[in-house]
Amino acid sequence: MTSDGGETRAQVYGIYYDLDLFSNFTYFLDDPVNGDQFNQADSRFILGGSFARIWNATIFGRDATFTLGLDTRTDLLDDVALYKTRERDILSTTREDDVLE
Repeated sequence: MTSDGGETRAQVYGIYYDLDLFSNFTYFLDDPVNGDQFNQADSRFILGGSFARIWNATIFGRDATFTLGLDTRTDLLDDVALYKTRERDILSTTREDDVLE
């Protein structure tokens, strides 16, 4: 087996994600006075990275490429909630959750 010097790759990333989604699938079916609109809220930071070592080799007379690496990611959640709304104003809280990963 012969091998070249290879290559090392490293990558890090960060993402901020903020969802503030209003939906109303049934209009006034469940609540004929206020309507069925709801708000889904979700905000988070996503952090991650990867590290890889890549090298070419010849094994039994055939060329081969090997990659050995590690990837990681974590989501840091601020708010996860579901609210009953009317005209985008909150009427009541269906759920508010703290999520730990």
